[in-house]
Amino acid sequence: LVCVGPRKPTVHTDRDRFSSLYVIDVETGTAKVLLEVSGVNYGPPVPSPDGNTVAFTQTSGGEFTFEQPVVAVVPATGGPVRLLTPDLDRNPAGLKWAPDGKTLYFTAPDYGRFPLFRVAVGKPGAERITAANDWGIRDFAVGSSTLVQVVTEPRNPYELVVSPIDGRNPTSLTTHNQTWLQDRQLS
Repeated sequence: LVCVGPRKPTVHTDRDRFSSLYVIDVETGTAKVLLEVSGVNYGPPVPSPDGNTVAFTQTSGGEFTFEQPVVAVVPATGGPVRLLTPDLDRNPAGLKWAPDGKTLYFTAPDYGRFPLFRVAVGKPGAERITAANDWGIRDFAVGSSTLVQVVTEPRNPYELVVSPIDGRNPTSLTTHNQTWLQDRQLS
């Protein structure tokens, strides 16, 4: 089990605002520090499908920083951290692995929208894959060749959309709001 926890568990969180990444032995309940760097906070960790790598976000710059979180990975047994999105000026969230463990998908706010991005673990640099400029991705699931997204847009909130793994040529799976929207005009 991998989780985020307080840097100093015996100190009240109002006095110690930094976090660490921990590995917890499920059988014994023993926690071991996986990552703890001065001035860095960590976001929710997500183990790779094979369990060998842990993805997470990290924010550097100290307690009061305007630095954007960066998607990063580390071996599950510890080791060097690799930053995958050092140049992305957005706040990544909701990390999910592709089943092959080679790519991470996430959303990030972008001018009032929440498009989907991906980054290859072996090749840093995020790629926006959301097809439409006015889509917001509320949730998503990544398969070996298929991507399913919960899409909200100004003219039609919350529908399921399926596409190939690259996000191109999306097709609606649902029309939950079609009847309700017939007599309404949304902004």
